[in-house]
Amino acid sequence: IALYCARLAKKLGSDVMIVYRRSQNEMSAKRHEIDQAREEGIDFLEMTQPVEIKGGDRVESIELMQMMLEAEDERGRRTPVAIDDSEFSHEADQVILATGHIQNPVVLRNSDLRTGFGNKIIINENYQTSKENIFAGGDLVKPSNDIFDGIHSGQEAAENIHNHFQQQNTTNR
Repeated sequence: IALYCARLAKKLGSDVMIVYRRSQNEMSAKRHEIDQAREEGIDFLEMTQPVEIKGGDRVESIELMQMMLEAEDERGRRTPVAIDDSEFSHEADQVILATGHIQNPVVLRNSDLRTGFGNKIIINENYQTSKENIFAGGDLVKPSNDIFDGIHSGQEAAENIHNHFQQQNTTNR
């Protein structure tokens, strides 16, 4: 889903960078999908973990930390571990968090987003959360194990994000 969201954001005209805490070899996406994303102009920043989104009313930058991979876990996947004193900042004006089908409790705890039953993020009809420039979809907002629901939700959320920021850009001119 993350790769799909990134590719759709790129098609809608955004400059896109995927930040991933593991290497490309550990991505769950298929190799040809990653290659297609690169061909479409999507950048990848591997072995890097988002730490904090900075800005006031708008996203201004994202704080990142470099990671390294340790031994494999019980599923045979290598565990990413933060490298001490490796924090750095990257300029950004939008952030799409593709967190997977299990909510990251750290993200929810530090976000001040309104949640409902099952700790699902509450959204409006435009996929907007209780914070003006934050959108959510998929398993973060409703229980589902259906990939097609996740893709549909991602498409709709991406279109609403695009429309929202287009309106903001028009208003701020």
